Amino acid sequence: MRKRTLDAMAPAGTEYHDVFAMQAELGDHIAALTRNDGAYIANGAAAALAIAFLALMSDGDAAATAQLPMDRGGFRVLIQRSQRTPYDAVVRLVGASLVEIGDDNGTSVGQLVEAIERGARAYLFVPVRDDSASSLTLDEVVTVCKPRGIPVLVDAAAQLPPASNLWRYTTELGADAAAFSGGKEVRGPQNSGFLVGRRDLVEACRAIGPPHQTLARALKVSPEVMAGLVAAIEDYLLEDEDETIAQREKMVEMWVDSWDAIPGVEAFRDFPNVAGQPCPRAAVRIDFDRIPLSSEELANRLWHFERIAVASEGDLVLVNPSPVDVGEADIILDRLAYHLQNPAAHTGPTPQRPDL
Repeated sequence: MRKRTLDAMAPAGTEYHDVFAMQAELGDHIAALTRNDGAYIANGAAAALAIAFLALMSDGDAAATAQLPMDRGGFRVLIQRSQRTPYDAVVRLVGASLVEIGDDNGTSVGQLVEAIERGARAYLFVPVRDDSASSLTLDEVVTVCKPRGIPVLVDAAAQLPPASNLWRYTTELGADAAAFSGGKEVRGPQNSGFLVGRRDLVEACRAIGPPHQTLARALKVSPEVMAGLVAAIEDYLLEDEDETIAQREKMVEMWVDSWDAIPGVEAFRDFPNVAGQPCPRAAVRIDFDRIPLSSEELANRLWHFERIAVASEGDLVLVNPSPVDVGEADIILDRLAYHLQNPAAHTGPTPQRPDL
C-alpha cells in the first residue's frame, strides 16, 4: 500500500463513523472516479459478487434475505466451462446454483440461448486468457442476455491494468456490474474490493449488505478499509500506466536474458499474463536431462527456502513482475538462478507449497 492509503486509514479507524452514510458517499465518489452510475465497497471482489448475487436473489429486500440461502436449484447462474475458477464458489456460498455451459471446445451462442431457455437468473463472466479464442466474449454474452432480462456480472478481480476496464465492462460493453479487487494493482487494503455498475443494483447491495443484519453481515467492511480503498483508487488512476508496464517489461527482459544463458534452461517472455492483462511474465523451461529439477520442485524450493512465489504449469515456471518492486527484481533473479545451477543443493523432499 502507498503511504497516502495508510494515512487515510488511520483517522477512519480511530473515529466513529456512520457506516451506512460512508458506504453511500464513498461509493458515489468511486462511481464518479470510474465513470459508472454506482459503486459499492466490499471486503474483497469475491464479497462484492456474493452481495450482488444476494441483492439479485432478494430484489434488494433485507427481509427477504432472512429466507436465504434459498433452494439451490431456484436461482441458476450461468458460467462458461472455460471460465471456471476457484472463486466462482461465491455463487454457491449464497445459495444459488452454478450452471456450466459449453465444453472443452468452447461455447456457442446456441448453447447460451438453450441454457437460458432451460432457466437462468444471472450470468457470471470471468475474463481469462483464452489461447483458443473459443469462449464467448463479453459483448456476445451481453447481446444474448440483455434482451432476455438476464443480468451479467463480471468477475474482474484481476483485470487491472488497463485502468479503462473500470468502465469498459459496464458503460461500454453493457455488463450490469463488475467486481474489482482493492488490493493487487490498485494497492489498497488486501481485504477490500468494489462493485461498479447499474445504480439500482448498487442500491440493492446497500439495502441488504453489511452492516445490515442479514446473511451478508458476515462480509462486513470496516471504515478504515473504505477510506484506504478510496485513496488507493484515486492514486491508481493518477499513475502513468504505460510507464508501469514498461518497468515490468524491463524486469522480464532482464530475467529472461540472465536465465536463458544458464545451460539447460530456456527462458522467454510470456504475453499476455494468465489473466489476459497487457503485462508480460518470464517463462522458464528446464531440460531435465541436464538439470534434474522439475518445474514443480523449483517452485516448491523457491517458496520453501526463499519465500518467492512463482507459478508451475506443466514444464514451465512462470514469474510475474506485477507484484514485484524494482528493488526486489535482482533478488528473484539471483535466487532462481541459484536453484537452477545447484539442483542437488538440498537433500530430501522439499515440502509442498500451498496452492497459490
